[in-house]
Amino acid sequence: MPSRRSLIASSAAVLAAAPLRLPAQPVPATIRIGWTPSEQTVPFVYGQRAGLFDRAGLTVEIIRGTSGAALAAAVIGGSVDVALTSVLAVVLGHARAIPFAIIAPSGLMQMDSDAGMFVLNEAPLHTAKDFNGRTIGANSVNDLNSLAMKIWMDRNGGDSSSFKVIEIPQPSQLAALEAGRIDAAVLTDPAFTNAVASGKARVVANIYGAIAPRYLFGMWFTTTDWVTRNRSVAERFARVIADAVTYCNAHLAETVDDVVAATGFDRSLVLRMKRSAQTSSVLAGDLQPVIDAAARYKMIEASYPAAELISDAAVH
Repeated sequence: MPSRRSLIASSAAVLAAAPLRLPAQPVPATIRIGWTPSEQTVPFVYGQRAGLFDRAGLTVEIIRGTSGAALAAAVIGGSVDVALTSVLAVVLGHARAIPFAIIAPSGLMQMDSDAGMFVLNEAPLHTAKDFNGRTIGANSVNDLNSLAMKIWMDRNGGDSSSFKVIEIPQPSQLAALEAGRIDAAVLTDPAFTNAVASGKARVVANIYGAIAPRYLFGMWFTTTDWVTRNRSVAERFARVIADAVTYCNAHLAETVDDVVAATGFDRSLVLRMKRSAQTSSVLAGDLQPVIDAAARYKMIEASYPAAELISDAAVH
């Protein structure tokens, strides 16, 4: 029988000959992120605070944009790697042969979301027909607000071809409503909560729900070419966002300060807000309703499968 000394020597020789297996360390990379402040950026802010990006080997450079359209142009031009924007901007871009690719989801619009169309308390506007020929405020003429308004009007007996749109940023729409420049304001938070708190306006309907009971409201996107050249970075970014969303959904109270940091909203306003629903995976079923609606209202020539928009680097 081999002696204890010879067994130890033999084991040491085997260990010396075997390759040393250490946990794989991600290759460090810098990623340029474009956004405009909104509640949808909260998981990203939490991910930074909690060190999730650091552990994934990602150094993040934030580039603030003035609008979703400006960020889309920056992604196409290559000055931004990944940006956050609304679903419709990516839907329209893809239909125009711009090679956008969604790599991570953000906020969900649902029937119980704090969002909808406001009018002044005393305004004689209640049904869809009452808005025929009226003027509404929206971020842009062909944005998700306008699309939702058209569908809601037609579904409830109004005429979607008759109303007009004035481009007004959401934070300024309540003032425009009071001044008589518009008849209705279409708002999401924090403008929604501010309008409720003002006591000057009432909600007519959550017109966003006319598109579908649930759909992706915003997402992190890039181009297919960037994903091809930076697959590992894209996959790590997608995983960090998914993990951060999962944490934020389960820890609303603990992430109040992340909302403040992400948006610049007053903390007292954040505490009054109903936090937006977020999803951790990109699902075709959460995109298809918007694509189909855009096609019905001739914003794009024809519908197409939502899977065409989703990168294989995304968390499904």
